Amino acid sequence: MSAVDRHAPDGTCFAVHGEGRPLVLLHGLGLDRGMWDEQVAALAGSCMTITIDALGHGASPSPPKALKLQHFVDQVTVVLDELKIERAVVAGFDLGGQVTLALAARASQRVAGTVLISTAYRRLKAQRDMLLTRIDQARRHGPVANADSAIQRWFSATFQGDERERVQAIRQRLASNEPAGYIAASELYARADVETAEDVKRIVSPMLVLCGALDAGSTPAMARRLVGAVASAKLVIVPRQGHMLPIEAAGTVSSALRAFMSALN
Repeated sequence: MSAVDRHAPDGTCFAVHGEGRPLVLLHGLGLDRGMWDEQVAALAGSCMTITIDALGHGASPSPPKALKLQHFVDQVTVVLDELKIERAVVAGFDLGGQVTLALAARASQRVAGTVLISTAYRRLKAQRDMLLTRIDQARRHGPVANADSAIQRWFSATFQGDERERVQAIRQRLASNEPAGYIAASELYARADVETAEDVKRIVSPMLVLCGALDAGSTPAMARRLVGAVASAKLVIVPRQGHMLPIEAAGTVSSALRAFMSALN
């Protein structure tokens, strides 16, 4: 969905659609705020959606050399300040889910509720090692080295066949990332679940966790562990779906977001 780009004082690029209770949408590693287009359209009549490009992604500035999860958290609070929004619901996918967890713990007064979509929690060593291998490939050959394997992990064969142009556009978005920023974000993502496992202990706001039943990277087992660590959390496992829920299961995600926001006081 097209929108006029806006920029916060720190250079963060974001867009705003609609009116009502604010909902911040945080994208995944190697992507940008355009991944939320279907949710923005579906929720246009019920809330204000705020989509943000993470540092090193989309039209936001490159990340600092010593990139930390807190840098991504600060982006969100700067945008909320720019819009004079005191509290918002925050939904994050993949890397955005890690940012959402950290934000809910470290700036709890700004967060009315959280939705975690395809979000890793306490990875096993073998799962982390696979991430580190992909980072090494990207370091040697650029982001394009990860593009084809990411598409295979993210989307079902049926969706790839039915939505060829759309899948190709997402592949191109991933492959065209600026290498240094992508690698820095990837290295952070590979260890972020260790950091947010501590953050989770301080989260008290309502939480919904969405996970694809076939997601091999942010697995149902991880989702169950996350829900078990947060008293206010509820879990929805989406049948027959893998990692890329906001796109391949767009309607399910939009409905879940709408219901979650409607249930908040």
